[in-house]
Amino acid sequence: MRKPTITVYRGRSSWMARFDGDAEVFRLFGTDTLATPYSERTLPNMVRLAIEALNPGHDVIMQPDGAPVLAGFSSQSADDWCKAHPYKGGL
Repeated sequence: MRKPTITVYRGRSSWMARFDGDAEVFRLFGTDTLATPYSERTLPNMVRLAIEALNPGHDVIMQPDGAPVLAGFSSQSADDWCKAHPYKGGL
């Protein structure tokens, strides 16, 4: 069975999280996309680490800026960037 996916992308004023395969999010909030508490200036790797820590049962995918938000979208380039630029600060 495939794990639910969270696609994280930079919105106008904050990072957004789109939940694919998680009916509970839609049931609770009436949408599959939620704003995160992280401003658009927050480093991508910091956002990814926080979203992964809060959602251990999900796969988290970082979407590159300007890419369309599509169900099942996978961003290897953004994942590679996050691995090459690990966040070293505090929350």
